[in-house]
Amino acid sequence: EGIYRVDFSNTNDALHEEYGRIIKEAFPNISIRLLYNQNNVKIARIDSVFLHAICKNLGLKPSKMQKLFRLSKEKIASFLQGYFDGDGTCRTNYKRILFTCGGKDGLYASKQIQRLLKRLNIRSIIASRISRSALGQQQCWDIIIRGKKDALRFIEIIGSRHPAKAKT
Repeated sequence: EGIYRVDFSNTNDALHEEYGRIIKEAFPNISIRLLYNQNNVKIARIDSVFLHAICKNLGLKPSKMQKLFRLSKEKIASFLQGYFDGDGTCRTNYKRILFTCGGKDGLYASKQIQRLLKRLNIRSIIASRISRSALGQQQCWDIIIRGKKDALRFIEIIGSRHPAKAKT
């Protein structure tokens, strides 16, 4: 008994369509509900004990991320691409690529993301900051990729499916 759900939140419709296509291809009998949060961000919600167990066993909770290190480099790159599409950004004016982690496990998660990048020979640093939004303030950590060599390696190995991020 309990709640077993997997949510995908993003403002980009193309990413939601791609997410839905991938889920339906892999799990044809799973239904996806579309909801909107208080900031009008679209959420694709899947209520599934099965999919929840898969995500949990893959280590998609910060405290379990060490399981990701057992994956091949190709699968690590795919995971980082999905994470970047959701919680990453390209700051071309500063020549930086960033992943952001927040919440109570944010520092731990940021260190794990940095380790995954290192496994792909992509150097990064972690910087702490306070994020302010309509929901209040919270500490978050940015995993920052700087330098032409590491940025090009990121683009070549990880890349992005997000239409706006893929262009930059």
